[in-house]
Order: sequence, then C-alpha cells, then structure tokens
Amino acid sequence: MRLKLKKHASRAKTAGMLLFVAGASAHAAEPLVPCQAALFEDVSVCEVNMASYAELAGKGVATCPTGVTSTGSARLCEQTFAAAIDDAKLYFAAPRPHTEPYVITIDGGTYDFSSQTRALQWKNAAIDLTGIAPASAGCLAGSPADTGIVTLSGNPCFIISGAGPEPTNLVTADSINGMAGTNVSHIMVENMTMIQPNHSTTQGIFVSQATRSIDGVDYPTLTLDIAAGFPTPPELFQINCAKNGLPSCTVRGLATVTDDIYMRAYTNTATPRLIESTSHQDLNAQYAWGYPNVDGVIREAVRPTQPDATNFPNRWTLTLSGPVSKRTIPSYYSGTTGNVANLICMKVDHANAFWFYDNISGGTDIIMNNMVWIGAARGTFRGIKGSLTGGSLGAQVYNSSIERGPPVDGTVACLSSQSGGMQFGHPIDPPIYGNAVYGLHADGTGDDSIAMFNDIGGTSDGHGGYYPQSTIRHSVIGSSFARDILLANVPRMSRLVGNSPVHVDAFTQAEINDDGHCDPLVLGQGNCPVTYVNP
Repeated sequence: MRLKLKKHASRAKTAGMLLFVAGASAHAAEPLVPCQAALFEDVSVCEVNMASYAELAGKGVATCPTGVTSTGSARLCEQTFAAAIDDAKLYFAAPRPHTEPYVITIDGGTYDFSSQTRALQWKNAAIDLTGIAPASAGCLAGSPADTGIVTLSGNPCFIISGAGPEPTNLVTADSINGMAGTNVSHIMVENMTMIQPNHSTTQGIFVSQATRSIDGVDYPTLTLDIAAGFPTPPELFQINCAKNGLPSCTVRGLATVTDDIYMRAYTNTATPRLIESTSHQDLNAQYAWGYPNVDGVIREAVRPTQPDATNFPNRWTLTLSGPVSKRTIPSYYSGTTGNVANLICMKVDHANAFWFYDNISGGTDIIMNNMVWIGAARGTFRGIKGSLTGGSLGAQVYNSSIERGPPVDGTVACLSSQSGGMQFGHPIDPPIYGNAVYGLHADGTGDDSIAMFNDIGGTSDGHGGYYPQSTIRHSVIGSSFARDILLANVPRMSRLVGNSPVHVDAFTQAEINDDGHCDPLVLGQGNCPVTYVNP
C-alpha cells in the first residue's frame, strides 16, 4: 500500500506592497531582495522568489559555477541560496521583530548543482540554514501529528517551499549534506524533491562461491555479476576506505576500520523486496565484506577482484568478512524467487539529505512536509525536541516519501537510498521528546527507515507535568536494509525501563508486520515488529 501525497502547493499571491524594510539603525544591512507582502496558503507572509537572486548573479550575488544546470526559471546553486538565506536572517534580526512568516518560494524545474561537491566557506551544507530561529509559538496550527493536515499558524517562522515534489527538484552532491542548520528553530521545508546521485549502493547476481585462506583462516568468497550502470564493488570499497579514514585501506591502517560494507538478498522484481529468512540457521542478515577478521581483529583489507575482466567485465569476486567456520553464505544469495535469480544488494552509508543540530540551546519546530527524497534520505535531527511551554512539537516529518530513482540501464535499484531515513536524536546525545512522523512512505532504505534515540516523551518531567510524547502514525514502511523502525533507549541517558515510550499507531505497526517485507528472524537487526533496543 502506498500513501497518496499531495501533489500541489499553494503559491504566494503578491499583495503589491513592500513589507520588509531594513531597520533604521545606521549599521543595519539592507536585503538584496526585499520580500513582499503576500498571501501564502491564506496566511499573510513576507515572500521572495529564488529566481530574484539568480537575476542578481554578478550584481551582488556570486555567479553559479560551471556545471550548474537548470530546467526552471533560473539557475540556482549554493551561492544563490546563501544570498536568499542571508536576507531571511536580516528579516528576523530587524530591530522591531516581524510577526509574519518569511517564505522563500522555488518555481518548478530541476535545479542541478551537484557539481558543487564542497560547501561554501563557513557553510555545513549545499543549503545552510544555521542561525535562523525566530521567536514564535510554532509554525503550524491544529494537530498535524494526529491528522497529517499541515496548516500555517501565521506565527513567525521560516519557510522554503517548492511548487510540489513533481515540479520542483533540487539535485545536490552526495559528498555534502543537502541541507543543514545549527542553532535553528521554527523552520519548514516543503513541496519539493531532493535528489543526490546514488554512488554507494550496487547489486548483482550470484555466479559462484568459494573460499580463500588468510593467515590460515578460510573466508568465504562470492562472485557476482554486477548490474550494468551500477557502481562497481571497488567503488564502494574506496568510499568505505575514505569513510573510515584512508589509512584503513593499508595493512597499517586496519585498526582504523570502524564500519564495513554490507550485503543482503532482495527479490529481483519490479519492486525489489527484502527476502525474509526461513530459519535461524540460514539468515538473510547483513553480511559484511572487504575486511576479513577473527574475533573482531581485522586481518586484511581485501579489495574486490575480477576473475576474467576480458570476457566478463562486470564480474567481481568479494571476500566476506566472517570466517567460513563461523557462518556459511546464506542460501538466498544463490536462490531464486519466482524462478528468477535473487539480487544481492550492497551499500555503504554515504550520503545525508539533511542535518539539523541544536544540543546547546534546544532547537524546536523543524518541519519537513510533502517532500520526496531520492538517493540520499538520512535526515538527522540532533537536539531538536518539543517545547515544554509553548506546546509546539520538535522535529516533524509529514506526508513525505523515500523513493527509488529511475531504473539504471533498465534495471530497478534494490535500494532507494545510500543510508537510512529519518533519525531523531543520537545515542550519545541528551534525551529528546515531542517529535512526530505522519504519513511517511519509505521503501528499501539503506539503513533504518526511522530511528529515535533516547526519547523520554510521555514520561514525568519531575515538576508535575509530562514530556511531550513522540509519535509515528499512518506510515507505510518496508524492505529496509536494517530496521523499518528502531526505537532505542540508553538507560544512563534516559533512565527508562522497558520499551521506548514513542507511540507507534496500529496502522503503521500493521503495515510493517503484514506488508513490510521485513525479517523477524534476524535477531538484533530484525524489523518485525518495530525494534526496541534497551541495552
């Protein structure tokens, strides 16, 4: 089952009068593009269109570099977004605080600035919202966490809105965050698709298996025919080397390896599905390769090899990390589903769609609405939580989806993203609470589709009240490479006993159990039902 997303966005209607006038202070900066009074979804706002900044290229706004392309009304890039966000900061820093939301609209079109593989100086992402935190009672009215209906309250907040997920597409490089912000509150990003080129997932078909000896220990090897057009296993291996630190690719650097490259079996169908294990002795769990080890001590970094590059240019042999005496290759790798050879899917966690961090001042009211993510979907909210006094929620994701990109040379990708989906909190961070997911459709993510860490929502705050509860409702999630939903508590941080207090509604739980294509037999990694971890 797939949730239907809204495919439109109300556009601002210009009211014709200038609303944003710089403060009277002699030291106050002037905006490059003054925003205009407008009606946006029937709320009075101050609105500016991104095309206005492109028109100033070379005249106060740096010109987009070579390689940036657009099918829309303007060329947009890191430079134009930086200029627009600087103007938004001026709006919220005015001596006399503004009471209307500030809206940046983006016309329909595909804006590809993935050629910009580094963030601008002092920036943390292709689009950096750092420091935007207007005083507000919250961006939204009503109860969107319960209904999925997103309605502006009219309170001061910052909004970036496209023309809808189909018309508006932003393509950023997979080497940097697509969007980021520290010290942030009362921000909503909506009505667009964010895409990053998928360079760290691949897939192939079983050819053969064997063993190789390293320091007297036999390790399984797996030979695969990699699908044409997909990254090669050596490309994933090199990304992993860089991720762990380049010395990890040398014998002297093996101690620096902290993460492996993993594989699991999926069906070779129009919509690839994770294959559920049929026994504990033959699990389709995550299987690591590239760094054979004994008792956690890595013996060697083994690059993939080509047994016959001339006759089989897409054929590669991988050395798996677990010794054959400890575990045999799962039968699903060489098996079939519906008489079609299964896919062996591989991934390295590599790309982040967005990253918001505010562990110091306690950011709140960060909203993603009517979004689609392709290629990279990990959206991290660290330190973002609900308001104890104002009633607004913290990190919120509404009516959005994580989807596979178009087929590669006619082949559908088994994984939709190079990493997981939404991540709320972090294992080493203070507790969170008051976050919400409603109407998320996630299929085939490269890690947990939703993860919440150290959530204490719904528990006593010690002052006669309760921390706002976090909720996950009306969401359709399946075929995650790890867990569909992971809810993890760390007792030394949250001091909770038992399951996480996050509320997962019956609809979401039933979708995962009945139609989620999860694997309940993979202990510690399973995702049926929702996985609770309380170490």
